Amino acid sequence: MASNVIFILAILYFLMLIAIWVSLAFLMVKVISLRKPNVHLWFDTFFNPFNLVFMSSKLTNEGLKVRNKMFVLAAIFSVLIPFSFLVAEILNKYKNV
Repeated sequence: MASNVIFILAILYFLMLIAIWVSLAFLMVKVISLRKPNVHLWFDTFFNPFNLVFMSSKLTNEGLKVRNKMFVLAAIFSVLIPFSFLVAEILNKYKNV
């Protein structure tokens, strides 16, 4: 019984990680689309549009807000990734019981 509950919680945990990753990808594309009108996508970003995340002077106010949300999600994601090893160890323990 306990192993089933832990297994379901682990599935929810990994689904949450996948949802955060997809949200980060979506917000990254949104940040790129919210650049200032006079910013060229390739030449002003050193031929890498993803550099816009680190160039606050080239983003609109809405782009800055979206970038801040993306940074918060990235911090949450980077904190949760090491815990996935702990979850895997717990699953391995209950699998052997």
